[in-house]
Amino acid sequence: MKNFLVGFVFSTLLMFTVVYGTVVNPSLMTNIFDASEPQELSEPVDNITTTTEEVSNNPSYLERIQKGDTLFEGGYYPLAITEYEVATTLEPTLSEPYYKLGQAYFYDYSYETAREALDIAIQNNENNLEAQLLLGKVYITIEQFETAKTHFDSLGRGVARVEYYQGLMNVFFKDYDNAAINFNFVIESGEDGTLSTHSQTYLAAIEEAALAEDGSPLYLQTLIAQGFAETAEVELAMASLYDVLREEPTYRDAWIILGHAYLTQELYRDAQDALLKALELDPTKPETRYFLGLSYFGEDDYASAVTQLKLAVESGYEPLVQAYQKLADVAVLAEQFDIAVDAYENVLILNSADVNLYIRPIWLYLDKLDYADRAQELAEQAVQEHTNTAMSYNLLGWVQVAQEDFSNAEQNLNYALILDANLAAAYLNLGWLEQKRDNLEQAKEHYKRCYTIDPSGSVGNLAANRYNEILTQEESNPPTL
Repeated sequence: MKNFLVGFVFSTLLMFTVVYGTVVNPSLMTNIFDASEPQELSEPVDNITTTTEEVSNNPSYLERIQKGDTLFEGGYYPLAITEYEVATTLEPTLSEPYYKLGQAYFYDYSYETAREALDIAIQNNENNLEAQLLLGKVYITIEQFETAKTHFDSLGRGVARVEYYQGLMNVFFKDYDNAAINFNFVIESGEDGTLSTHSQTYLAAIEEAALAEDGSPLYLQTLIAQGFAETAEVELAMASLYDVLREEPTYRDAWIILGHAYLTQELYRDAQDALLKALELDPTKPETRYFLGLSYFGEDDYASAVTQLKLAVESGYEPLVQAYQKLADVAVLAEQFDIAVDAYENVLILNSADVNLYIRPIWLYLDKLDYADRAQELAEQAVQEHTNTAMSYNLLGWVQVAQEDFSNAEQNLNYALILDANLAAAYLNLGWLEQKRDNLEQAKEHYKRCYTIDPSGSVGNLAANRYNEILTQEESNPPTL
C-alpha cells in the first residue's frame, strides 16, 4: 500500500534519481459562519506539568526500557510492547513504563489496551502530561468525542498543547469563539511551531466564515472539517462531514473533503465512492478529478489514474505544477511515456529552479522514446540555468555517453566531479562511458566508487548491477592463453 498526506506523499519508480515529492493541500471552498454564544471559560487552574517522577536505578528495568525505545523508534511495536510490559512488572509504581506501553499499543492500533495502560500511567502520576494528552487522543481515535472534550477540559489552562486540543474539541462542538481563544493562546505562546500553524488554519476558517456574505452553519462546519483533514484529525473530519451530509446530501464540497479524508486513511474504495458522488453533483471541479486520480493510484490502477489526472489538469487544478508532476509520475508507471514526458516538460516550463526536475524527462527521451536530440537540448538547458551545479554537467555527460560523444562526455562528467566529488551519478555515468569503451577494469572502479557513495540508493544499486554484469561477462569469456 502506498502512503500520502496533505500533504500526500507518493513515491514512484525512478532508475537514475530521487523522486520529486508533491504535497496535496488544495483550497476547496469559500466562506461561512454560524456564531454561537461564547461560553465563559473557567478560571485558570494549576497547569498540568510534566513532573520528574522517581527514577529507577534498576538495571533490568532500564535495559527493558532502552530495548523497548529502540524497537518503538524502528516501528516494531509488538516487540516494543513485550519489553514495556516486562518493565511494568519491574517498576509497577512508575508512570513511565505504562505510558510507553500505552504509546506502543496506540501506534499498534490497539486503542482500548492503550487506554488501559494510560489510565494506570496517570494513576501513578497524574501530572504526566504526555500520558494525559495521549489518552485524549485515544478518545478521539475511538470516536468518544464528548469524553475527549471532558478530558482535555479537565487539564486546566495555560499549556499550549492542552489549549490546542481544547480548541479542537471546541471547534468540533461548534463553540467557535472559545476555540478561537484557545488557538490564539497557542499562537501567542510560541511553544510549538506546528501547532501554531494548525491553529492558524482553524482561525482562518473562522475568519473566512465571518466575512461570508451568504454563510451558513453547514458551510462553516464543512470548512472546519477541511481543517481537520488538513491537520490529520481524520476522525473529527469524518464525523463532522457525516453530520453535514446527513442534513445536506447534495453538498459537493463535503463529499470532496470526505474523499480526501478517506485517502489519508488509504481507504481508496471509500474515497472513490465519495468522489464519484461529488462528480455526479459537479463534473467540473478539478479537485474531484485530482483526488479521484490519487485514489486509483492507491489501487495501482495507473491507467484510470492518468485519465483523471489529465482531466484535473485540463480543468485547471491548482497548483498546476503539482498536477503535472503527479500526472507525469503516474504515466511512467502506466507506461504512457509520451504523456509522461509531456507532463514533465510542462513542469519545467512552470518551475525549472530544481535541476533534478530535468532528470526524468531526459531519462525518458534516452531510454524509452529514443529521442536523444531532445534529451541533449534539455541537458544543455539545465547547464545554462544551473551553471555551477554538478548535476547539470552530469546530465549533459550522461546524454553524450548515450550518443557516444565520449570525449565531451568525459570532460563534462569530470567537471561535475570537480563541483561535487561525491556525486554518485557522475561515477555511474563514467562507469558506463568506460564500459562502452570496453575499458572494463576502469568501468568497475567507477561503479565501485558509485556504490560506495550511494549503497542504498537507486543510483548505487544500478552501479552494482552493472558491475555484476561485467563480472558475469568476464566469467563467460575468460582470457585465452
